[in-house]
Amino acid sequence: MLTQLRRGASTWLAKLLIALLVLSFAIWGIADIFRGFGANQLARVGNTEITATDFQRDYNRAVQRLSQQAGRPIPADEAIQFGLPQRVLSQLATDALLTDATKDYGIDVGDERVAQAIRSDETFQGPDGSFNRSRFQQILAANGLDEDGYIEDQRELMDRRQLVDGLFGGLDVPTAYLAALNQYSNEERTIRFFLVGRDSIAAIADPTEEELSTFYDENKGRFAAPEYRALNILQVNADTLADPASVSEDDVRQAYESGEFGTPERRHVQQVVFGDRAEAEDAADTLSSGGTFQEVLTAAGRTMNDVDLGVVSRSDIVDPAVADAAFSMEEPGTEIVDGRFGTVLVRVSEIQQADRQPLEEVAGSIRDRLARQAAQDEVVDLYDEVEDAFAGGATIAEVADRFGLSLRNVPAVSAAGAAPDGSTVQLPAKQELLSDAFDTEVGADNPPIQVSSTDYVWYRVSDVTPARDRELDEVRGQVFAAWTEDQVATRIAEAADEAAERIRNGESIDAVADSLGATLQTSEPFTRQGSINGLPSAAVSEAFSGPQDTVATTTASQGQQAVLQVASVNRPAFFAEAADNVPARQRLEQSLGDALVGAYVSALEQERPVQVNQQMLNQIVGVPGSGAGS
Repeated sequence: MLTQLRRGASTWLAKLLIALLVLSFAIWGIADIFRGFGANQLARVGNTEITATDFQRDYNRAVQRLSQQAGRPIPADEAIQFGLPQRVLSQLATDALLTDATKDYGIDVGDERVAQAIRSDETFQGPDGSFNRSRFQQILAANGLDEDGYIEDQRELMDRRQLVDGLFGGLDVPTAYLAALNQYSNEERTIRFFLVGRDSIAAIADPTEEELSTFYDENKGRFAAPEYRALNILQVNADTLADPASVSEDDVRQAYESGEFGTPERRHVQQVVFGDRAEAEDAADTLSSGGTFQEVLTAAGRTMNDVDLGVVSRSDIVDPAVADAAFSMEEPGTEIVDGRFGTVLVRVSEIQQADRQPLEEVAGSIRDRLARQAAQDEVVDLYDEVEDAFAGGATIAEVADRFGLSLRNVPAVSAAGAAPDGSTVQLPAKQELLSDAFDTEVGADNPPIQVSSTDYVWYRVSDVTPARDRELDEVRGQVFAAWTEDQVATRIAEAADEAAERIRNGESIDAVADSLGATLQTSEPFTRQGSINGLPSAAVSEAFSGPQDTVATTTASQGQQAVLQVASVNRPAFFAEAADNVPARQRLEQSLGDALVGAYVSALEQERPVQVNQQMLNQIVGVPGSGAGS
């Protein structure tokens, strides 16, 4: 709501305050001064003061906004960590800096203009659209503001706006600048290009022993063995505790009878509710004597939509009496029952037999499921027992033996999760486990990792193998492959550079591509913000690096190099008054104005250093040891 109270600020001033909000105290060179301040004076900028009351009000609102964003109350120490005191004081100091400058220039908008601005503010208008003094006072009170203070705030705000608008308002961006921006943003180009890859270079001969050894010495870090750690892992969850053999045959059969293993029996059911049993019996007699069900419905004043339940299973029928009657019939027919809402004529017109899997086919899966369900209840209790055992000094192996748990030993794994042979090691909670395991000591007790509410992982580091440089013979195959790939990449780059130089020297791109057996392609038109199908974004930058016919190379996918030539340049027409140029001009004027205002404020900061009563600030925000809470 405070934002609404300050809606009189112009766009220029709003942007200025937001931009200056990030200025740090270091930039200002704030002085930490404890003498010469009044009882309610928190800071001074020149001859303008910042009161403790103003800071406390704005700081409390900032903490409230942060608490709303976080969804919880933000304590004093956390607000300090977020930098809220600096941000709030930064904004107040910026306001004071400009206000102090308005006083030097003698700027004063006058009482009548301030009053008119407040009266015209929609925030304070009543239902009739005119200024409502009662609403004005209610809003001020809700925001902890008094009338005199608010009026003075508005006066200073309008003074600052007049200063900024007077110095930098009415800026006009040169049309030539706008035209250059239009050309930069909307110029389109096309290129012709081809790819240089393995097929464009000669086969690479095997390296000599000297070449291989030299390459290895220059790139030892690429082949070094990382640090490996041996881990003992104890996992407790439903899978590790489940004992299917402990599930009884009766439990399996009961679960089978209550579960759905296939398609249950379904029947087409209609129910007609009558006021008394005599009416229902008359309807049943009509059917038994050869009458149709439609005749029964017509006599009862019902339609099929009123009584048809459709093809349903027993569990789909809400009234138990109706469900029992419908599913107890040996064949389609009718029966009269006392239902929840009266006497019901139940009619079954079709029976679809159940298609159920035999018990022997699903008994195993039922047993596993029941065992897992029972094990989930055991996990929580076992967690407490395991933690108690560790607290009593038991080793992880002893804990595993005591509770009959399986202890997994991982002989070596890197921080990336790989074994020494390069294979991937499967681990529970892998990312968190490796991060924690490589941040602890051998044999240290570590808290368990909670994978889920019923899944815990305890671990211990049993050994550490330090990182080391491998000998050439250990990684000869890897070095050979890496040397070959480096040679291929070098030869491809050299071939691409040579091809580009041939084009620059006058050969056509068609002839050069043909000599390399490459396919020449032409791109669709693209701008600086666009893309080229089949090429990375770097190709766009290269295409705009020079005029038409510019030749360049860039890296492409799969280790290839692209050789390109700018085929066409389409510069857009420019009309200064065109609709799409109006917002562009406004953005440029805004940007230019912000830059000038920023420079002006920086100069003011040098003349008017901000002086802060740090002891009072600490007491307001609740710095420990300052003698006051937040």
